[in-house]
Amino acid sequence: MADKYEILKPLTKEPKVFTVGSFDTETTGLDAEYVSGATYINGVFNEFKNPKKLVDYMLLPRFENVRWYAHNLTYDLGVLLEYLPKSHDITLLNGQVLNARFYPAKKRKHYFNDSLRLSANISLARIGNAINLPKLPTPSFLLPDGIETEKWICERHNKIECLECYLSRDVEIVYSYIELFQNEINRLGGELKNTLASTAMDLFRRKFLNEEYFKPFAARQEFARAAYYGGRVEPLVLGFSENINVYDINSLYPYVMKNFEYPHPNFLIGVVGNTTLKEIMEFEGVSEVTIEIPKMSIPVLPFRHNSHLYFVTGVVHGIWTHIELRKAIELGAKIKIIHNSLYSTKTCRPFINYVDTLYNLRLDYKTQNDPREHVIKILLNSLYGKFGQRDDAGLEKLLPLDVYENDDNKAGYDFVTLNDIVYARKSVSFKESPIYQNTLFASYITAYARLVLLDYMLENPDAVIYCDTDSIFTKEKLQTGKGLGEMKLEYEGIDVEVFGCKAYQMFKDDTIIATKVRGIPLVEQIKYLNSHEATYLKSLGFLEANKRGLKPSSWVEITKHLNELIPKRFYLTSSEVHQLNQHSRAFSLEELLAH
Repeated sequence: MADKYEILKPLTKEPKVFTVGSFDTETTGLDAEYVSGATYINGVFNEFKNPKKLVDYMLLPRFENVRWYAHNLTYDLGVLLEYLPKSHDITLLNGQVLNARFYPAKKRKHYFNDSLRLSANISLARIGNAINLPKLPTPSFLLPDGIETEKWICERHNKIECLECYLSRDVEIVYSYIELFQNEINRLGGELKNTLASTAMDLFRRKFLNEEYFKPFAARQEFARAAYYGGRVEPLVLGFSENINVYDINSLYPYVMKNFEYPHPNFLIGVVGNTTLKEIMEFEGVSEVTIEIPKMSIPVLPFRHNSHLYFVTGVVHGIWTHIELRKAIELGAKIKIIHNSLYSTKTCRPFINYVDTLYNLRLDYKTQNDPREHVIKILLNSLYGKFGQRDDAGLEKLLPLDVYENDDNKAGYDFVTLNDIVYARKSVSFKESPIYQNTLFASYITAYARLVLLDYMLENPDAVIYCDTDSIFTKEKLQTGKGLGEMKLEYEGIDVEVFGCKAYQMFKDDTIIATKVRGIPLVEQIKYLNSHEATYLKSLGFLEANKRGLKPSSWVEITKHLNELIPKRFYLTSSEVHQLNQHSRAFSLEELLAH
């Protein structure tokens, strides 16, 4: 029977070690007019006032197979687009540039990559601080009018806002970080890949995969994918709340990966109908059910509606993991119909060694204030999503028209125009779904994480005002600890004003100490939360630029309004609530669908 399955096996080839370099461009104005650019490789810095010379330098024969990294490749490649040689292709991931390949001569290849993909999308300033290479303030002549910046004098030239030193520091930060990252991955036995998740999976398969696993059949993958939900983000109380404690769960995803049982993919049964409650109660898997959820403050089961996640009451139809269904039953829910089930007669715990090794190493690095601690931290949190990767993974390929004309397979392309350059564009799917794809693992990891968060919330549900994936804002005091899965107190006795999902500000003695608004630049967040509107500049990616008929990497003005936030619960009217805030209850399914 085993020969019918594809099998996830350990990787045995020696990992490759790549030569890396870094580059950056600096622009001014809304049209992103090129001012200067720079490279850094093998300890050598070069500045280029001419963009074509910058491109030509990186594509010299001696840099064949070098991986050149920019921090936000979408922007820098957009700036350089009209200076690129015709022989290249660009890969987009969810609309942003993943990488670009250049082949200026036969059998010669050069690669541009994005360091953002290997740093959990954190800013270059934060990376610089982490590796003890602080980023210099942006020179004022590169910023739009009206934006102030700190004036500084470089040590090398004794020059105010020295562009050469500013560029030099930026490319050195990128180069040093990628070198640090690759050295640590190689030391652990893995290979540097294009993304964090791919790198984490490579390391897992080389050093920590100690059992062979069958890859579930496609029908099983898609059934389990319906039970793959994201993190729980809910404002339970809107408005101003006093004396709040803010807690984070320490390394939540690594904790659940290490400590719980997972459906063993080698012993799956289903997808089958005519199953009973016994299969749900005794085996790990996912089932499609109709379930009646009684009225409660904090329901268990996630429900998708208009691409958002809710937690509702009432009679609901869906597909969920057995661990969540068992929790729902424990809290009073009743399964009315079991439609279909996929379950395993055995369990496994594949991630113990991966989490133990990396987490202990992270603690050692943290104690020593070693910058590699950041690398290990993000590797710990990046593995699980790879099991849930889709076959297309949001990938698209862009080919210049000349390259497209020489391509034997012309099916499936449409065309976009960027900087007066015509590109053929096509969605890219894997010829075969990835061997590591296992949506049962992915759905179980996120389900366990939601249940751990839920258990903390249920200690005193009336005290909770907000939750976000691995954090809780509560009036209660929770037990804390330093171990995996234990609570860490971030703020104590502060005031919090919650506006919606991922939109809040924190106060201590009437002073704002922190804000968070997803998608709004930090400098605009306070204005957005208090005047309910923010206007800021955003650079355009390739596809958005094509839609607007503008140049990639050009800047446009964006205005967002606070009333655009999506309500996640039924918020009570002002006559029913305390004057300072607005309490809520869970939506019933009927209310949500009618909302």
